[in-house]
Amino acid sequence: MKRTIFGIKKSGQSCLTAHIKRAYRLIGSATPISADCGELCGAACCSSPEGAESEYGMLLFPGEELLLKNDPHFTLSKLPSAPGFSGSVWFATCDGSCDRKHRPLSCRIFPAIPYLAPSQRKSKEVFPAVIPDPRAAIVCPLVAHGANHIEEQFCEAVAKAAVSLMKCPVHKKFLAALSALCDDYRRFLG
Repeated sequence: MKRTIFGIKKSGQSCLTAHIKRAYRLIGSATPISADCGELCGAACCSSPEGAESEYGMLLFPGEELLLKNDPHFTLSKLPSAPGFSGSVWFATCDGSCDRKHRPLSCRIFPAIPYLAPSQRKSKEVFPAVIPDPRAAIVCPLVAHGANHIEEQFCEAVAKAAVSLMKCPVHKKFLAALSALCDDYRRFLG
């Protein structure tokens, strides 16, 4: 019997990585603002704050662990199944000095996130909104305190990547679970 990752057989993993690579290309060199936003916060999203109880990092989209598994700048961890997610989810922490061309998708889209409203999560035809990631509010000055200084062209690139990912049932399911996780964060932070 073939092992499954996020509800798919191992043979379908190359399809998942193809979807991720397409999302990377659609985002291209788009960034949240036209300047280096890392200069505003000391690249806070690339490191854990001193004294943090746990490591900061990013959830990987299904299949992305295969693209990053040999990258020396990332440590990958398999997280146990979380509510709303099918099976295990991979988590990446970096050493703070990765090659930007090899960043995980979550890093490329931060501090934004493709979001599916609860009524959209089981619909066939949906167009995800791109919203400030509620998890970013504690580390990113672009979205802190309810601000939204993310440039529109960046949001458009994230939306294009999300629409492309939505064509894959596994990624659509992942985005629905990620949206539900965002709802939980908003309730907690709100």
